[in-house]
Amino acid sequence: SMAKTRIELELFVSGMTPKSLKAVETVKEMCEVHLPNSYSLKIIDIYREPEAAKENDVFAVPTLVRRRPGPKRMFIGDLSDS
Repeated sequence: SMAKTRIELELFVSGMTPKSLKAVETVKEMCEVHLPNSYSLKIIDIYREPEAAKENDVFAVPTLVRRRPGPKRMFIGDLSDS
């Protein structure tokens, strides 16, 4: 069987606000449903790491970035519409 491609995701949020936590929850649920055991998810709080937002061209939060497989894709908003 072919090894599954691991999907690398980064979720940019600003502070651990209810909106941020909801986005984290939504992304985790989506991944568990659609990509069980084949994804990694890194949460980046731009409140604590403002330079990370600049480096990744993130100017709205929450933003979900798919790093791999390429090309890089960005999904902006609360992600409630999966």
